[in-house]
Parts: sequence; C-alpha cells; structure tokens
Amino acid sequence: AVGLPAVGDVNGLFADTPTDFAIAAGRLVREPTLVDDLRRNGRATYEAKYSSDVVIGAFEAVARDALATHAPGGRRR
Repeated sequence: AVGLPAVGDVNGLFADTPTDFAIAAGRLVREPTLVDDLRRNGRATYEAKYSSDVVIGAFEAVARDALATHAPGGRRR
C-alpha cells in the first residue's frame, strides 16, 4: 500500500506473508462489522482522493497553471 492513503483496519487490511493474509481473510469472515467499516471507509477515501471530480479538478488546476506560466504574456517563474 506504499503511496496509497490506506490505513490498516480503517480502509484496508494488509499482510506481508501468506499466514498474515490468511489471518486477515479470517477476520473478514468473523467480523462482519469490519467488512462494513472497510467498505464505508474505503469508499470515503476513494471519493476524497480519486473520484472523477477530484481528479478532473486537480488536472484543471495543473493545466491552468501551465497555461498561465508558459502562454505568451503569461507569468514566468
């Protein structure tokens, strides 16, 4: 999960070994509220960081800055 805004037991489960993976999978079977929490928190993370509105807004900001910086008569850094 390097580089992702993920937090163990909040919006994801992580495992470094096959045994850890099996333990995490078992928790999903035994803890239905954990499944609901991970689903809800994972969706909230997606909406805040990766939804089309967020990604398009970030792209537009970069494009506006590039145009303002490099267009004829634009500001130069």
